[in-house]
Amino acid sequence: EGMNPKFNLRDTILPKMYEDSGEDEFCYCTCDYAAQELRITANISREPIWTDAFLHGKDVHKSTAIALWGEQNYNKDYRKRAKGFNFGIIYGMGPSSMVGKKFGIKSLPEAEQFYAKFQNTLPTLFQWIDRTQRRSRKMGTTYTFFGRPRRLKSYYQNGNIGFANRTSVNTVIQGTAGDMLKLVMC
Repeated sequence: EGMNPKFNLRDTILPKMYEDSGEDEFCYCTCDYAAQELRITANISREPIWTDAFLHGKDVHKSTAIALWGEQNYNKDYRKRAKGFNFGIIYGMGPSSMVGKKFGIKSLPEAEQFYAKFQNTLPTLFQWIDRTQRRSRKMGTTYTFFGRPRRLKSYYQNGNIGFANRTSVNTVIQGTAGDMLKLVMC
């Protein structure tokens, strides 16, 4: 910002009241929708481990970690890994993305085995993902919870099936989150 008031960076992000409004005070509001996309996914998919966590004020990542590794083995490292898996799965992560330092999985066969364990631990979530992808492929379109469409037909026809499948699920989740934010802003 420096000495020149014309270069005041704060002026570019602070709202200005209309000069004729007579208002000279501002009211700021911030909203933090904690785990919004996981909450949306839990509500739409009805995954019991996630819905139970959210309904009872529990940590959803801790609940997932306990379901995966057992309460007796739970630690913060497992919670951190479960968090990565939770978000990764809803954004289309597959076994090959799990290999590496981030998740502590050394090989693709080990990742495939863990992915299967994750599927068995959260079966309702994976059934919802599968249904969403099949419906999107059949219809060529997917919809947010509020009915906003995302057309995917051309991706399926052009052989971009992986992208289309990821987008079909991601649109429901992130698109619904975007729709909710717009409603809140109104």
